[in-house]
Amino acid sequence: MRNTQMASTTEYEDERVNLSKDAPKQARPRKKILVPPKPHEKRYSSFNKPQITLDTETTGLDPDKGDRILEIGCVRLNGREISLDPDDYLQIYINPERDIPEETTAIHGITNEKVKDCPVFADIVDEFLDFVSDTELLIHNAKFDVGFINMELERLGRGRLEDYVAQITDTLEIAREMYPGRRVSLDGLCLMHKIDNSARVFHGALLDSQLLAEVYLTMTRGQGEIDLDNWGDAVEIPPEIIARLTMPEPSPEELAEHEKMLDKADKQCKATCAWRKALGIGVKLNEALGLFKYIAVADVLNMVVDTVFPHYADYSAPMLILTAVMYTFYLYFSFSGYSEISRATGLVLGLDLPENFKTPFYATNFSGFWSRWHISFSSWLQDYLFMPLAWADLGRFGRLPTELCVFCVFFASGFWHGSTAPFIIWGLLQAVYRVGEELLHRRFGKPKKRGTPARVLWGKRVVVFVLWTISMVFFRVGSGNLSGMAENLGVGDAFAYLGRCLMNSWSPARFAGELYSTAYTGFYANTIMVAAYWAFAALALALGIWLDHRRNFACKNKPAEVALASAKHRNALYVVLIVFILVGYIMQSGGFNANAFGPYAGF
Repeated sequence: MRNTQMASTTEYEDERVNLSKDAPKQARPRKKILVPPKPHEKRYSSFNKPQITLDTETTGLDPDKGDRILEIGCVRLNGREISLDPDDYLQIYINPERDIPEETTAIHGITNEKVKDCPVFADIVDEFLDFVSDTELLIHNAKFDVGFINMELERLGRGRLEDYVAQITDTLEIAREMYPGRRVSLDGLCLMHKIDNSARVFHGALLDSQLLAEVYLTMTRGQGEIDLDNWGDAVEIPPEIIARLTMPEPSPEELAEHEKMLDKADKQCKATCAWRKALGIGVKLNEALGLFKYIAVADVLNMVVDTVFPHYADYSAPMLILTAVMYTFYLYFSFSGYSEISRATGLVLGLDLPENFKTPFYATNFSGFWSRWHISFSSWLQDYLFMPLAWADLGRFGRLPTELCVFCVFFASGFWHGSTAPFIIWGLLQAVYRVGEELLHRRFGKPKKRGTPARVLWGKRVVVFVLWTISMVFFRVGSGNLSGMAENLGVGDAFAYLGRCLMNSWSPARFAGELYSTAYTGFYANTIMVAAYWAFAALALALGIWLDHRRNFACKNKPAEVALASAKHRNALYVVLIVFILVGYIMQSGGFNANAFGPYAGF
């Protein structure tokens, strides 16, 4: 690996890959995870030139305001593989000839002391241009990195980067085209494609280039275009011959080898591979999990919530606290439940939808919480609100402070849920939580989980949960008024509810009586409906599993078209089952008709 840094940089050794020829095991880049291609995926590169991933670290965001390059990292691709040759890696630390702001050091970890003895850009420009000359550069958000490099080249009268390379491909644009509406930052793509980025404590040009290489190969792992013009005349096979074609039955040895291959894929993916998901059991397990969360848990919790909240003044403090906690879990099980049902439906249709909830209550801070809670919504906020605000150029006023951007985004999230005062207060609380967290990190540094005692981590989780539950009281007040329940609760009721959690009666006898009364009133007439509907869902699940079992014997030595028709019929039946389950739930929840089944009440 080429490295022109002159100073001691022991702190950065964790970002580098030891590519010594004497250590072949360490020479391997980060483990590549196998992700099955999607039907619409294609190779975007039309060049037969060598490909290089490139990233830079800078002193700031705007080269026109004097910001300079601190580090350049490059990784060469040989065909469809990351090169193992040390000469195909380039890492250069550069003296920017100016001070490095503290806020940028917090991002990449590069300080003034670390680069004061490094060469300036003029000293390394020839080595850099020689390395990237006549190649296709792959850059995530190419506008940013190319802008800085062109600024440095123009300072030296060396033209522009486009004059030296064959092509510049922006992988950010590829990702936006492939995953519209999803989080397509480098961290987001690593999470999406199950690529390990745990070493990315700080941003590093070489480390980010390695991750980008893995992301690019994974995103473009599709079949390239086939030039049919050079295949000669096509031969049409008569239908009667196709009808006689049979599906050969694999031998036991072949089946055993196939299972070993699938086990290896599962281990590499740290999940179930696409082939096993396609067997159908994953579909029905997701469906069953979603139904269980939605019906057996969320609906039951909501019965207590709807009983207590409109009459909160009649209940003791312990009952109010329990109800607030129940509402928090109700929202989680409700949202994650329908997300699992959507994923199961997508699998039937050939769509592998991402998870929308990933154990949010295990988060130790609100940044981590929002990366786990309603991921589709938080990703949308980041891509379409935060990023435009953070990158907005206000002329002589510069760019907006990060804290202000964070505050605006979360404050706006309240308006997104509803324009009433309770939702606005809820959004304001989320903004205060996140900005306060950012200010604490800036003052005391970002805490590291590694080496932190378990009791400290669980203490942080409790704090996050309590603060989140407090904010959800305002959310419930706003939601109750929107649901048509005519509760007529306002912001004052939310504050009164929280006040009564501390000042109302704490009598154990009264709490036990309230709990029994609420459970009896809410569950007695509804238990039958919950049990009956869950029995129906379990029956549908058992039928689906039986169909999967039957398919192992349905297509042996049958014509190919018969086997294909069997698969279509089976998938059609899966769709019918899911539709019946969803329609049944809508009806028993009072949908389609106010007198259908009612929301359990009056059953």
